[in-house]
Amino acid sequence: MDGMDFIKEAARYARTYQKEGKTPDVRIAVLGSASIQHFVMALRYALSREGLYADIYEGGYDGIAMDVFDTESPLYRFKPEIVVLLTHYLDIRQFPEILEEAEETKRRLERVTGYYETVWGFLKQIPGCQVLQSNFVIPPEHALGNLETQCGYSKTVFYRDINGWLAGHSPAFVTVVDLELTAGYIGKYRGVDYPAWFLNKSGISLGCIEEAARAFTKQILAIKGRIRKCL
Repeated sequence: MDGMDFIKEAARYARTYQKEGKTPDVRIAVLGSASIQHFVMALRYALSREGLYADIYEGGYDGIAMDVFDTESPLYRFKPEIVVLLTHYLDIRQFPEILEEAEETKRRLERVTGYYETVWGFLKQIPGCQVLQSNFVIPPEHALGNLETQCGYSKTVFYRDINGWLAGHSPAFVTVVDLELTAGYIGKYRGVDYPAWFLNKSGISLGCIEEAARAFTKQILAIKGRIRKCL
């Protein structure tokens, strides 16, 4: 099944799943900084194919901070077992200057990572909640050409440093889902869909949304004990 066929099947399931009247097997909240409607539809369908009926809370556009930092928000009333955080490369708005000193770049990195530490701290208040957070899919453009991966002040290196920090510093209740690796498998120009972003603010291209949904589905199945080994 190619990506668009998967989306069509997911859309058909979205029109019928509420009529099934099943007791949910898992309560999931999906929050993102881009538009997440298509991902939620794909995730719900991917889970159903594995025998999991999911009750999913769908956050608003650019709604991570709005939901997480307000403990009276619908997110906390929903009491999810799992929170999915979908990051997007445009979340990072400030980058190192050309020829910037390494110490200043380090301070920039700490400001970014401090935000996610705060997010995790708030979500830890939800009893028994597990967090699945995507890392950053790094855009394929290299403004510095061949020097892009050699200069500590390049955007590519800065994104890699953030991804490395996320992987190395996430607490036990947070699992970093490697969408950067997934995008590498399928091709960056297929995974980073600029027209989709400008049309509907979708952070994941429809052509690879199945792979993204499967990456999270595997982790959710592991959390629910449906599979015993998931790397």
